[in-house]
Amino acid sequence: MISSVKARSALAAFALLACALLAPAGASASRASIRATLKKDLPTILKVEGHVVSAEGEYASSHNPAGVEAAIDRSVAALTALKQRVAAQPAARPKVRTARGKIVKGLAGIILGYGHLKSAFADKASDPATAKSEAASALVAVKAGKKDLNEGVRLLR
Repeated sequence: MISSVKARSALAAFALLACALLAPAGASASRASIRATLKKDLPTILKVEGHVVSAEGEYASSHNPAGVEAAIDRSVAALTALKQRVAAQPAARPKVRTARGKIVKGLAGIILGYGHLKSAFADKASDPATAKSEAASALVAVKAGKKDLNEGVRLLR
């Protein structure tokens, strides 16, 4: 269950990549500023997502959740910073405002899912049933966040 959350969270970074690289030129200034923000933060997001995946691999052998929790904290910090920067971008046109709102909402959902994932790793040794429930909650939150994020990205094209 936890590994499927990992795979879905990595997909969020690829949605940002698609937005930054596939959006057509000639967009409005507000649309361009949101895309530029996403494009600027993409390397950082991919880096911290890679650290989460690596830490989950280390957890499989050591069963020590501290590394995963630290990696998730760094990822949440990067996603939160991106969410704040996107929210601060201008959005004059209604379609761009909607896109910005969906991107912010999607990032918030992914951040929420990461919180559940962190709890799942912390509870796995002491209470496997709670950990499984937290992992399921994480999956639901990340899936909903990814959906909103993708919808926002589509609106920016």
